[in-house]
Amino acid sequence: MSMEHKAFLFDTAKYHIEIEKVLELCCQCGDSSLAKQYIDEHLEMFSSPYTWEPLEQDWEQELENGNMQEYFDFLLTACYDGEDDIGLSYSWDAVNEIIKLLAFMDGAEKCVLGTKIGFHEIVVDPGQMGLGIIDATEISKLKEKLIENKAKLENMPLSEDLMCGLTQDEICDAYDELCNIYKEAEKEGKGILFTF
Repeated sequence: MSMEHKAFLFDTAKYHIEIEKVLELCCQCGDSSLAKQYIDEHLEMFSSPYTWEPLEQDWEQELENGNMQEYFDFLLTACYDGEDDIGLSYSWDAVNEIIKLLAFMDGAEKCVLGTKIGFHEIVVDPGQMGLGIIDATEISKLKEKLIENKAKLENMPLSEDLMCGLTQDEICDAYDELCNIYKEAEKEGKGILFTF
């Protein structure tokens, strides 16, 4: 079975202003101490990525392995609510393949997977299964492309290997779900975080 696709509305403005530089400095130094210091100094901004409860002074007791990626996981909680998953679950792979087939943009998988975050050759990926974001400034354009190409999907004959065990109706429904993720992000003025 494929991995479960998750999507969250993501405050990219807050990310760029407050979190991105901390991630970059940690990657540059290869050290999570700056992340720890930033979280300690701004505790009210963060939640546990395990329980989604607000962090308390002893938050480091929740660390499972204490590596840099785990600190990144805590840092990113400032920008999204992990209890509000609006992802495509197990239909993401089929939708991703269909978007590639529709060929309405280069790098079509960006619509489903986002753009990786990385600095100094270190990719930010706390779960080690993939993480990407769509900036709020890109949402409207990508939403329009998805909606414009929906009619093509409804009339397209699909081979079984592309359908990943889904019916054409299920693929159309999943494509609609993806469009709705973008519509919600646009309405809220947010970006999107995709992960597994």
